[in-house]
Amino acid sequence: MLFKNITILDENMEIKTGMYVAVDKDKIKYIGKNKPEGQFGREYDGRGKLLMPGFYNSHAHSPMSLMRGYGENLALQDWLNKKIFPFEDKLNGNAIYWGTMLSYAESLKFGIVSSSEMYYFMSDMARAVSDSGIKANPVSYTHLRAHETGRNLVCRLLLEKKKREKEQKKEQKKYYSI
Repeated sequence: MLFKNITILDENMEIKTGMYVAVDKDKIKYIGKNKPEGQFGREYDGRGKLLMPGFYNSHAHSPMSLMRGYGENLALQDWLNKKIFPFEDKLNGNAIYWGTMLSYAESLKFGIVSSSEMYYFMSDMARAVSDSGIKANPVSYTHLRAHETGRNLVCRLLLEKKKREKEQKKEQKKYYSI
C-alpha cells in the first residue's frame, strides 16, 4: 500500500505534511517527500488525514468493559466491594473472552495496538488476543486483586474468612436446631 499526500507524526513528534509512506506486507519500506520507485499495490490519498504510531495501553483489565457504568458515583472501596468483586465472582471464561473482544474492538478503533493485561481466565484472554490480532502482554493474577496493598489484602482476606465462618455457623444452626 502507498499512502500519498498524507500528514505524519514522526518519531520526533514533528508533523510533516504531503508525505509518501510505502508499506510492503507488514513493514514500512519508505517515508519521504517524493514518490518512491516500485510497486506497493493500492494507493491511498491521505489528504486531510494523519498517520501516526499506535498507542500502547500499559495497564489494562480489558474484560472489565462488561462492568462499564456499573455502580457509578460510588466511593472506590464501595464500588469495588459492593459492585465489582461480587460481579467478578460470577464471571466465567466465556464472559471474559467476549468482554476482552469488546475492549479490543474499541481499542483498535481508537488506535491502541497493544495492551498489558492483568486479570483472571488468562487462557480465554489469550484466545481473544489471537482472534483479534492485537498485541498483548498478559499477566495472570489469581490470588491478588489489582491495586491492593499488603494491608488491604490482609483485611480483605480476614473479612472473607469471617464471612465464611459466619455462613458456616448459620448452616450448622439449620441442622442442629429443632
